[in-house]
Amino acid sequence: MITDEPGPEQSCEGIIVSEIFSYYSEDATEQYIELYNPTLDAIMLDACVLRYKTNTYNLSSSVPSGGYYLFRNAELILTKNPATSNIITIENSSGDIIASASYPHGQKKGSSYALFEPSSESSFWRQTYFTTPGTANIYQEFQSCPSGKTINPSTGNCVKETAFEVATCPNGKYLNPLTNRCKKIEATSTALAACKEGYERNPETNRCRKIEATTSELAPCKEGYERNPETNRCRKIRENTGETLDYAPVSTQKEITYRNPKIFIAIIAVAAAILAGVIYTFYQYRQEIRKLIKNIVSRFRKI
Repeated sequence: MITDEPGPEQSCEGIIVSEIFSYYSEDATEQYIELYNPTLDAIMLDACVLRYKTNTYNLSSSVPSGGYYLFRNAELILTKNPATSNIITIENSSGDIIASASYPHGQKKGSSYALFEPSSESSFWRQTYFTTPGTANIYQEFQSCPSGKTINPSTGNCVKETAFEVATCPNGKYLNPLTNRCKKIEATSTALAACKEGYERNPETNRCRKIEATTSELAPCKEGYERNPETNRCRKIRENTGETLDYAPVSTQKEITYRNPKIFIAIIAVAAAILAGVIYTFYQYRQEIRKLIKNIVSRFRKI
């Protein structure tokens, strides 16, 4: 007789892995794997196996709708904190994978890797310090500390409660909220040392700067120069060329000779060069010049 009833190979269909506890506190026997039935019907685990690495473990029993199944076996030894993710699978008698889950590196002692909101599409895995073998998972971010200690949220470690008491800082210091330590109050501009003589405080940079000398304190410009009111420096007085100037021109005719010594030197150099050329020419052609002079003299004598 042929029936349409499901065979053993179809058992455990719909079951999911909901919690993995690998990093035990005292002994490896604390380790467990939790399964959850999110369906509306009971799920039979007979003929199904749990596989971890190369080892398989037989499952049995029935998990009611919305119920949990705890698998704890002395022969099951999970890696406490694997270097890479370790995979756990649930397989039926035909070797088909019905469910799988993996727990990553980063497991903490006494915490489990648990699935939250398992019946919804937005389910997620998270590490929790509140282990719940065989019951609904509860999230606890930090470990429970013994009496007299509290959790340090920045490290996740238990520290003495006095470490987080608000400190009272002495005069001249204030409490840094980031480090919970007293820090020296920085000096304000009113407490800065006075600038030395000849310097003043720059209001923009709050630093000392040299006081610029006024026009009345400056040395007079030498003859032929005047003070530029824009730069406060001495500049040469321009000659009157008829152009519009921003100051009164002053005649400097008497100073041309003295203000242009290079021109005078150049003239002397040119004259000396010409004279040297004439002398060199006479010396080079002295024999020819003598003959020419003798010829001229002899002609005059014949006349």
